[in-house]
Amino acid sequence: MQAQPDYLNVPRRALDVEDYIDILRRHWMWIAGPTLAGLVISVVVAFLWPDTFTSYAVLRITPSQVSDRIVPTNFNLHMQDRMATMLQDVESRSKLIDMIKKFNLYPSDQAKRTMEDIVEDMRHYIHFEAVEAGGAAQQQQQRQSGSAFKISFQYNSGPSARFDAQKVVQEMVNSLMSENVIDRRAKSRITTEFLSEEVKTAKTDLDHIESQLTAFKIRNAGRLPEELQSNLQMQNSYQQQLGAVQEVLNRNQQDKMMLETSLQNLKGQLSMIDIAPESSETVVTKAKTETRNERLAVAEKRVADGEAELEAMKERLKPTHPDLRAATKRMEAIRQERDKIAAQVNLRATACGPGQDLAVDGLGSSSRGVRCTINN
Repeated sequence: MQAQPDYLNVPRRALDVEDYIDILRRHWMWIAGPTLAGLVISVVVAFLWPDTFTSYAVLRITPSQVSDRIVPTNFNLHMQDRMATMLQDVESRSKLIDMIKKFNLYPSDQAKRTMEDIVEDMRHYIHFEAVEAGGAAQQQQQRQSGSAFKISFQYNSGPSARFDAQKVVQEMVNSLMSENVIDRRAKSRITTEFLSEEVKTAKTDLDHIESQLTAFKIRNAGRLPEELQSNLQMQNSYQQQLGAVQEVLNRNQQDKMMLETSLQNLKGQLSMIDIAPESSETVVTKAKTETRNERLAVAEKRVADGEAELEAMKERLKPTHPDLRAATKRMEAIRQERDKIAAQVNLRATACGPGQDLAVDGLGSSSRGVRCTINN
């Protein structure tokens, strides 16, 4: 009896290219059939599937042309926030319902579904996105010219879907622009009202501060810091005037003392004349000469001292200096006083000359001369 061969343990060789070709030749119908069927089904579905049209618009928001160096701005953040707010207004239920009814969108769905479901489906086909530039130069240009936003809408219902999609996008663009204008007007009005109130408040505060400042200046007139220079000038002027007055007072005191001394001498001479009339003529003449010469000498000394002091000031100060001008005026006054004293001395010498003092002998002539000197 022969042993049966073990087929399970028969070794098999590896498949090569010819084996694969033989497999494809024997089973090509199973490969080509599903492929052809899938292609036919795809073509049929593509022809039967309704056309979907996408309409879009690009909006560019141009910022203010004022330089950022003059008025710093955070345009990008505020503009994106504002565009997001306007997009919510455009996608609101009331706006979408108005567009659906206005353009008669989704006519078949309106008969079978509720308006809320149609609105939700329509929101899914509305897209709003920012447009980013590709290169660095384009991004820099975009930042300078403003931000760009793209809004699109997809629609595939009805034979006029292409035009309906364009109308919807145009309506949304118009709505965005109108919302932008309304928003800018509202914010401008609010800002204007706020600034007006701030200006009124600031003006009221400023008026109150100015009134307080005016009252303070009135109460402290002459003691304010801005009046320091004028006060110093007035003080210097008053000191100069006081010095001139004091100098005149001293001269008057000296003149008074000299006149009192002369009066006492003349009174003594008069009494001596009454006692010794024979020697009165010589004494009177001598007293008159000494008194006149003494006053005139004092005046001449003051003039000399003043001229020396004036020359010293001219060497130190400019001709336009106030102290030099004041010293010049005082010197003129001293000279005028000297001339006045000299004129008085000459007048007295003429009035009480030899015709009255020396022409008559005896007691009457001497007595008249002394009395003339006392009276003068």
